[in-house]
Amino acid sequence: MSNPYFSFKRFTVWHDRCAMKAGTDSVILGAYVSCDGVVRRILDVGAGCGILSLMMAQRFPEAEITGVEIDVEAACQARENAAASEWAGRIRMENCDFRLFEDECRFDLIVSNPPYFDNALVSPDGGRSVARHSVGLAYGELLAGASRLLAPQGKVWVIVPADAESAFCDCALNAGLLLTRRLGVVMKRGAAPKRAVLSFAKVACGYVDGTLAVREADGSYTEEYRRLVSDFYKNM
Repeated sequence: MSNPYFSFKRFTVWHDRCAMKAGTDSVILGAYVSCDGVVRRILDVGAGCGILSLMMAQRFPEAEITGVEIDVEAACQARENAAASEWAGRIRMENCDFRLFEDECRFDLIVSNPPYFDNALVSPDGGRSVARHSVGLAYGELLAGASRLLAPQGKVWVIVPADAESAFCDCALNAGLLLTRRLGVVMKRGAAPKRAVLSFAKVACGYVDGTLAVREADGSYTEEYRRLVSDFYKNM
C-alpha cells in the first residue's frame, strides 16, 4: 500500500482519498513555474490533493490561490491539506467542474497537471479515469477555460506527456495562447523526454527551450534536479 501522505520541508500532503497521488510531475512543475511581475492571483486547475496550490503558496507569498477540483473526496482532502498549512488563509478550494468555473477577476498565473493519455485505455477505476484521462477535461477545454480566465500579461503552465506535446500546443493556439517556454523532462540522462513542461501567454514574449534530467545514468539524482526541488524535498 502506498504511503497515505508525503512530507515536504514546509507542508504535508495527505493523498489517500485522491485518485491520483502527489508525484514527481507536480513537484517539477511547481518548482519550475515562473511569471513576470508580481503574482497576486493563481489558479490551480485539477488541484487533486492540493500539492500545486501549496507549492504556489510557498513560492509566491503575495498570491491568493484558488484550486478547482471536480472530485468531491479529492477537493475535501485538498481543503484539509491547505487548512493544516501555514498558508491556510491564502488558499481556497472549489469543488466543481472547471468547464463551469467562473470568477469575476482574472489570474496572473494558471497551473495544471492535466489529464493524461487521450488515446490510452481508460482505467476501470472511475476516479482514476477522471483524474488521469482527458475523458473528464479535454486539453482543448482546459486551454479554452485558461485563456478565458487569464490576465492579459499572465502565464499558463502545464506538464504533459512528451508524446502529447504537439497536440497540446495545437489546442493552445486554437485558444489564443502562444508557447513561450518549454522544458523537456528526461527520467535518466541521455534518454528521450517523457514529459514536457510548457508555458503559454496571450502575448508574444520570446521563447526559451531547455532540458531537465532527473537522474544520472547511475540512478543518482542530477545536480540540476536537486537545485530545482531543494526548497521542497527534505533530503535534497
